[in-house]
Amino acid sequence: MVTLMARLNLVIIGAQKSASTFLQNCLKEHPEIYLPKYETPYFEDPDYHNSVPLDQLIEDRAEKVVGIKRPSYLCLSEVPERIWNDLPNAKLIVVLRNPVDRLISSYFHQIKYGTFPPVEFELGVNDIINQGPLSRRYPRSREIINFGYYGAGLSRYDKFIKNDQMLILFHSEILNDPLHELKKCFSFLNVRTDFIPKLLKSRPQKVVYSIQRLKWLCKRNRFLHDYNEDLTRLSVKSMSWFDYAVVAFITALDRYCLSLFFSNEKPSIDKKLRKLLIDIYAEDIKLLEEMTDRDLSEWTC
Repeated sequence: MVTLMARLNLVIIGAQKSASTFLQNCLKEHPEIYLPKYETPYFEDPDYHNSVPLDQLIEDRAEKVVGIKRPSYLCLSEVPERIWNDLPNAKLIVVLRNPVDRLISSYFHQIKYGTFPPVEFELGVNDIINQGPLSRRYPRSREIINFGYYGAGLSRYDKFIKNDQMLILFHSEILNDPLHELKKCFSFLNVRTDFIPKLLKSRPQKVVYSIQRLKWLCKRNRFLHDYNEDLTRLSVKSMSWFDYAVVAFITALDRYCLSLFFSNEKPSIDKKLRKLLIDIYAEDIKLLEEMTDRDLSEWTC
């Protein structure tokens, strides 16, 4: 039997909060593609070559394309070489989003999952930029900024790019015409291009921007997740009936009550802060323009 490691021929590497989950959900509907429901952190430390082989994490499949997804792979420096060593023939798909917009979504995403406290956006982001007390207490918060350096991340995947094994998509184009972008993926993966996913109009992992709602929703985390000591890693808990009941109550109260009273509009950023964030990414955007031969000046406005 051909091992799964030899059969694995697709990795969705990111970027975080850039529609990679939407892409995963739509691709795995295709009858010639298999992707597991959840993310696969195998190539990250300390998961890499751990006691559970990748072959056992994902069942053997008969589909033409067998893949995994982990959006943090794009910007973790140790991952590209590991993928190249283990899966040199795999195809990679990456989705890129305006790094400042991605940062905003990532900020509220981390609050929701308990890896950053529920504080107002400008206060929290300035603390992270200046490596303040919140950033030091919640070290994973550095990802909020670091995972927007796409050019630096892609440069480490140079072998895949040179071998035409990478497809680069853009979040804005997925929003404008998701079917067209999915057909690009189907063609890239050499599967039927006439397939139309049922989840084409879905929007998974919709961001909650309201700090008031997030303070309430964060109460679910101790029933949903186990955390390591410095809150850099979380895992799904084995939940009791009581845990399920509490989570269901908190979720329902937010959905049917709090959402009616607290606006969920994306926060407007102070011009000074936006300029600071654009300046942080400016050089990396130039690098990305050179790598993709694409004008990204709209990202610097």
